Amino acid sequence: MDALDQTHLLRRFAWARLAVAGLLLTAAAVLSLVTVPQINLNGFGVAVLVIAASSAGVLGMHPRPVPPRGLASLILGLDVVTTTLIVLMTGGPESVFAFLYVLVIIASCVLLSRQGAMVVAAGASLLFTAVVVGRTIVPVASLLDAPNEMTALEVMTMFMNTGTFLVVAITAGSLAEHYRSAHHALEDQQKDLSDLQAFKDLIFQSVGAGLIALDSGGRITAYNRAAADITGVSPARALGAPWPAIFGGGVNLAETLAAVQSDPRAFRRYELNLRPASGGADVPVAITFWALRSGSGQTVGLIAVCEDLSSMKQMEARVRQADRLATVGRMAANIAHEIRNPLASLTGAIEVLARDAELGGTRDRLAQIVVRESERLDH
Repeated sequence: MDALDQTHLLRRFAWARLAVAGLLLTAAAVLSLVTVPQINLNGFGVAVLVIAASSAGVLGMHPRPVPPRGLASLILGLDVVTTTLIVLMTGGPESVFAFLYVLVIIASCVLLSRQGAMVVAAGASLLFTAVVVGRTIVPVASLLDAPNEMTALEVMTMFMNTGTFLVVAITAGSLAEHYRSAHHALEDQQKDLSDLQAFKDLIFQSVGAGLIALDSGGRITAYNRAAADITGVSPARALGAPWPAIFGGGVNLAETLAAVQSDPRAFRRYELNLRPASGGADVPVAITFWALRSGSGQTVGLIAVCEDLSSMKQMEARVRQADRLATVGRMAANIAHEIRNPLASLTGAIEVLARDAELGGTRDRLAQIVVRESERLDH
């Protein structure tokens, strides 16, 4: 138990002491209405006021004025002394307030270690024994009756009470130790669980693929940032909403769940076009579903992996366009080849005719035009 927890526990103990002080003052008021020779109300009232004042002092202090365990030891020691005074003022071994020792011992088991509780129980036993034995040895005329011989009932009461104090200290101390051990183990488990949860959330939010978890009813229970970026749907809108309300009815969840829950390796893949909430062109996505299983292997829902196919679709479009351009290029080359073959023959024939015969002005110019244009087409 850390210092902060012990400080809070000590403050609760102070409130409990105030409540007990109030009950004791009420008892004193009732006792003042009747005549009980063995009771000294003045001393009784002083002891109760000491308890109330010390409790108020603890509550009025700064939350961490001194080490809480040291303050608890001081308060419990004061309680043993004031309880002894109350018992002394209300009949000694015959006092009905001897049970207050038990309350103090139980409180010491909670606030202190087992060894500290045993010290408090031993102190209570010694002081109670001193009260019983002191009645037969020390004359305290102003507080009690004159000394008298110790009766067998008083001896039995002394041994019963001191034995009870020690048994309560041992039993309650063991229970308190077990509680503290269980509390520490639970805190360690909670810390480990918190660390594991933080690690899981980090991985879940850091992966590039969109991850969407659904329960058996089709409601979205987990939704990472990548899924929000891909689909254009914010986590605030998606979490807790049914799948069809966010992504439409393109996926039959009941059929998908039935298909994947029988085989741990089974999955279903769908390709959809999602319209972003902000508007604009549809986003092509591929969604693959697997069964979401608990630690015992029971199917509790679905886990969907969402992939943005926009880049892939664009790449496929570029590949198709490149294929079309390549086809057109091959066709153009074939056509050019088919054109060049007769042009070469025609050009050669014109050149031979131009060398072998005098065509004359106009015909010679026409022959030159044919040769020139044929050469241009060939290049």
